[in-house]
Amino acid sequence: MPRKTTPATERLNSKLKEAPAPPGSTIQSPCKTYEGAKFTDGYGAIRADKKVVLAHRLAYEAGKGPIPHGQCIRHKCGNRACCNVDHMELGTQAENSYDCIAEGNHYRTKPHHYLFKVLAGLADGKTTQEIADDLRIDCEEVNSLSEFWEHFGDEFGYRQEILARFGEVGKEQLHKWLDERLAENRQAYNGAVVLCNEMSL
Repeated sequence: MPRKTTPATERLNSKLKEAPAPPGSTIQSPCKTYEGAKFTDGYGAIRADKKVVLAHRLAYEAGKGPIPHGQCIRHKCGNRACCNVDHMELGTQAENSYDCIAEGNHYRTKPHHYLFKVLAGLADGKTTQEIADDLRIDCEEVNSLSEFWEHFGDEFGYRQEILARFGEVGKEQLHKWLDERLAENRQAYNGAVVLCNEMSL
């Protein structure tokens, strides 16, 4: 007698857990975060029709119908594991890449994106490990960014106030300065970590 298989949508729904949208999101309703297997980029992975598919795409198609050729899913909440169809909209790959950059999830993301997200997580009372898991970075990177803010926070605030009057040009200059300082700080922090490890401190 053949084994009865549970439909993919049922397996998907059984692995969803409500969670607040990430810090800084404009979405007010909770995410439905997929807690099953994930790809290395953070998207949910589930088997359907004898192949592994993206969990959020399965959820979208079950709730809103087929995804047109050339279109992709844009997560308005910025949570890649979210399967709440109300948090999704169709868009082009270029638009999706822009979203990733703006949210700090793109491989070209600048360090200041991570800084702002780390600060938001700390303000929410999250632990270093929780922040690292949310951003998919190492705990050492979270600590490095936190240390950076302790040393440069006041100077950053001063520069932000001065450059704000120049609009987007000022913002670009500010972020360039910030990324340069972050790179310097990361190099110094990583060197300290290596030294402590070597000395078993």
